[in-house]
Amino acid sequence: MLSLNIICGFMLLCEYLFYVYKGTTGAMNVLIMLAKDIDIDTVAEGVEQNNQINVLKGLGVDVIQGYYFDKPLRKEDMTERLRSPYYKNMQS
Repeated sequence: MLSLNIICGFMLLCEYLFYVYKGTTGAMNVLIMLAKDIDIDTVAEGVEQNNQINVLKGLGVDVIQGYYFDKPLRKEDMTERLRSPYYKNMQS
């Protein structure tokens, strides 16, 4: 599966532009629309703040990941976490 990864540094640049130009996310919007037009999933990496999530969701990013949700985990730790009652209840 092909994906366009939007990394933290680009997110910071876009966040800066978002505030300077009062809500303009044009550059990121064009990249996301291009990816969608050619059937490529979009992944935002390095997301650390709720406002970044809101902007990315609004732009239609497919997958959002980063320290906002959790630190990087070893495979074993992630497997254990996904088997925990907390995560099982979230899937209901």
